[in-house]
Amino acid sequence: MGVNPRSPTEMMSLKEILVSRPMPESQPDGMTGPEPLPEPACPLCKDVGFVRHQVPLEHPDFGKAFPCSCVIKATMERFLSRLPTKTSFEDFKPDSSKPGQVEAYHAALTLAEGQSQFPFLVLVGSVGCGKTHLAISVLRWRAEKGRPGRFEVVPDMLGWLREGIGHEYIMEARLKDLKAAPLLVLADLCTEK
Repeated sequence: MGVNPRSPTEMMSLKEILVSRPMPESQPDGMTGPEPLPEPACPLCKDVGFVRHQVPLEHPDFGKAFPCSCVIKATMERFLSRLPTKTSFEDFKPDSSKPGQVEAYHAALTLAEGQSQFPFLVLVGSVGCGKTHLAISVLRWRAEKGRPGRFEVVPDMLGWLREGIGHEYIMEARLKDLKAAPLLVLADLCTEK
């Protein structure tokens, strides 16, 4: 045991203690100290996924967490990857010999661009005339511009809602979820049993 050259009433500074006792390269159990954390992929949120807006205290957004642009981008990419391929306006070739198909194409494109005088579009026609293709084209176009939507097959959606009957909180949450969609596309309307 070393002898402290100072009198028993004198204390050593923390620096003197640390210099006089070098830290071992590894811990007694053979483990080294913690590995340094990797650099975050997102410089905005540091991979947390949320950001806060720098606003004054009295602003309604003060202290609220908002999804980071990296999360929004990843969400859009996942959404687009789940859409059927070959379902865009570029892939749709309106056939002027089929009644209403050219008009439906232009109405869908106008809605996607936000230029429609109505906030909705109803596509009616026989099987295979392009209703679902145009509906998904609207979703794809808007998602590529950063404005997501939601696609629901009506019979499946009604089954999902029926499961919530009798559970007020579940039903309320599911309806709220549907209402929150900036664009809700319903397919196979009137085919439910």
